[in-house]
Amino acid sequence: MRLITFALGAALALLSAPSLRGATLETPERVVLADVAALSAGDLEAFLALYDPEAKIFGLPKDPHALVGSVIESMLGPERLRSAFAKSLAKPPFAKLEIEGSVALGELVAARVKITDPPPTGRVEYVLAVYRVRDGRIRDLWHVAREAADAPPRVGAAPERVLRDLMDAGNSLDLEGWLGLFSADAKQWKRAVDTDQLANVLQTKASDQASRRAAYTRAFAATPHGRAVIEDTVTVGDYIASRGSFNFPDLINHTLTIYRVHAGLLQDIWDVEQVKEPVAGAQPATPK
Repeated sequence: MRLITFALGAALALLSAPSLRGATLETPERVVLADVAALSAGDLEAFLALYDPEAKIFGLPKDPHALVGSVIESMLGPERLRSAFAKSLAKPPFAKLEIEGSVALGELVAARVKITDPPPTGRVEYVLAVYRVRDGRIRDLWHVAREAADAPPRVGAAPERVLRDLMDAGNSLDLEGWLGLFSADAKQWKRAVDTDQLANVLQTKASDQASRRAAYTRAFAATPHGRAVIEDTVTVGDYIASRGSFNFPDLINHTLTIYRVHAGLLQDIWDVEQVKEPVAGAQPATPK
């Protein structure tokens, strides 16, 4: 029931997210805000109208190397979705939800959601959730990660520091520094053909220590070198979602990437979304 309560309340909390203010009607952020307005008014019909008939809501993944869990069958399809939300809306009090940060690119909005249970427990936890909005409707909602507020202290560097060190090593062409941030069994994942799965295609060119070294030795030797920029991040537990860009003389590659960091080392990198923006008037120079 906590995931159902979250799905109901997360959109409401998005209203206070600084990165969503000023969104236009055409953006995924604006669709989420419309979802908020419907929930705030208790307008179930307006709320349901914002969901694609084939919308899917996913539970947390059980495999640490997987970004996507199983679909929640009790909320699959318009009638089940209606039933689940109608029951939840009829049973207050609800958990209090707050968005503490979000990043967005293309169809996707990733958010760090603080969930506070109602009295008497008042338990607090954080969820990393990702929305996909397509053609003006919510198409998918994934619960990616969860962490209790009273979780044990982290071992090793925080995900934000590891990501910053990774970008610094890449920009300075420090191959050994870059490779030293990966665990021995780290995996890298490309975007899935099935968009419901976000990123589940194993990058075989960098699937173990030997292939990773070979792949990045070639990449670091290639010219011209793109410069990586981190624009914003949200973190829950071992997971950090980052919106950034790789800037070449002729091209800006905007990215939305989710990283899993444990004990100060990268365990997984999921390439979730990319949007390429040509630089006007530039001659092609991006390495193939």
